[in-house]
Amino acid sequence: KPADEYQRTLKREFDHLRVKYSLTPMEPVQWKTFRLRPGSLPILRIVQLVTLVEGIGSWSVFFNERPVLNDLRAMFKRAMPSYFCEHHAFGKKSRIQRKTIGDQMITTIIVNGLVPMILFSSFRLGDQSLKEYAYELLEGMEPERNSITREFTKMGDEPVNAMESQGMIHLKRTYCDHRKCLFCAIGNAILKKP
Repeated sequence: KPADEYQRTLKREFDHLRVKYSLTPMEPVQWKTFRLRPGSLPILRIVQLVTLVEGIGSWSVFFNERPVLNDLRAMFKRAMPSYFCEHHAFGKKSRIQRKTIGDQMITTIIVNGLVPMILFSSFRLGDQSLKEYAYELLEGMEPERNSITREFTKMGDEPVNAMESQGMIHLKRTYCDHRKCLFCAIGNAILKKP
């Protein structure tokens, strides 16, 4: 049952769309909220996604205008609707704060969402300049810091940008995880060391 007027408005809109598009609503038990911090609740993540998509407007901006990295970050750095600046769930007030997508999340979205989409479009359309644009984005971003890149760093090969960290992740998942050392130039070099 809706907790307030904002939720009632959204419910009416969903009911209309549910009938129009034959949507099946999720059951409440499917929402996994146990041990989540309020800022990580599924409802807030969905609102962040909607805010993100709404802020971009048309996805063609990435193919036609090709915004530079700082402009991309600004596109993604939009505040959520005012209701969610003072609520962490429907009918549950929280202290008032401006909620935006964090810098790390923006980096993750660009590296793991936007760049693959641009590369896919590049191959599909046969547009080499889109591929170069995707690579420029990766080369201009800080490297990912995770267990895979830390292992490469321990071996003396620290990534300098997201392009290199993505390459390291690919190498590990393609060769190391499948014990294909002999097919990998790095694996071969390590095995040949005295």
